[in-house]
Amino acid sequence: MRFLTLFYFLIVSLISSAQQTPGNTLIANAMHLLGKPYKAHTLEDAKEEKLLLPSDGFDCYTFVERVLAMSTNPQDLVKSTLYLRYRNATVNGYCSRLHYLSDWLSTHITDSTLIDVTPSLPFAKELRFDLNFISSHPALYPGMLRDACTDEIQQIERKIAANTFYYIPKKRIRTLEATIQHGDIIAITTNKRGLDYSHVGFAYKKNGKLYLMHASTTEKKVVISHRTLYDYLMRYPHQTGISVLRWNKN
Repeated sequence: MRFLTLFYFLIVSLISSAQQTPGNTLIANAMHLLGKPYKAHTLEDAKEEKLLLPSDGFDCYTFVERVLAMSTNPQDLVKSTLYLRYRNATVNGYCSRLHYLSDWLSTHITDSTLIDVTPSLPFAKELRFDLNFISSHPALYPGMLRDACTDEIQQIERKIAANTFYYIPKKRIRTLEATIQHGDIIAITTNKRGLDYSHVGFAYKKNGKLYLMHASTTEKKVVISHRTLYDYLMRYPHQTGISVLRWNKN
C-alpha cells in the first residue's frame, strides 16, 4: 500500500510538473487579460518619456510585454517591465525604449530571456529587414522629435538591418503546427515598406490546432482567434509569415 501511495504521488507530481511549462505559465497569465480592450498609444506621454503601466487596455506589443512581466516577476511589475521595455532597463528618453519588435526580440534573445526557435523549424528562411519607418514618419512619433533623437533611431534601424532573422512562410504553417508549443511568442512578419513585424501574440493550442492569442485591432480586445493561425494569416496579404520565440524561464 505504501508503495502504491508513493507511486501515485510521483505520477501526480510529474503531471503537475508537465503542466507548468513556461508556455503554460504565459497562457495562464494571459488568460487574466482576456477580453481587455484594445488600446493604442498607451505608452506615449507628451511631456517626457517615463515608465507607464496601463491596465485598462493593451495593443499587441504591450499585451505580450505585460504577460511576460507578470510571468517573470509578478511582485514587481515595475522592475520586470523596465527590463523588458527599455535598453539596459533604464529610462533615458524616447530612444531608450525598444520600439521595433525586431529590436525587442534581438535584445531579449541576447540576454537569454527568449529563445529563437525559428531557425530549427522546418522551412525556416533567412530574413533581413530594411527598417526606416519610424525615422521616415516623424509626425507619427512626437516623442522622437521632443527628445531630438532621430539620428539615434536611424542608427538603431541600421544596426537591426545588419542582423539576420528567420521566419516561416505562412503557407508552410499547417505542416509544422505540432512543433510550435502552447505559449510560444508568434511574431508576424510583414511586407510593408520600412517595417519588420506587423503583429505579435501567443500560440494557443486547442484540439491539436494552432490559434493566436492576441490584442486584436479588428475585435478591439484581447482574444483567442476564431480561425486557426494559418487561416488568420491567409486573410491578410501583407502578412508574410512568422518568427517563433520561446520564453526561457529560469
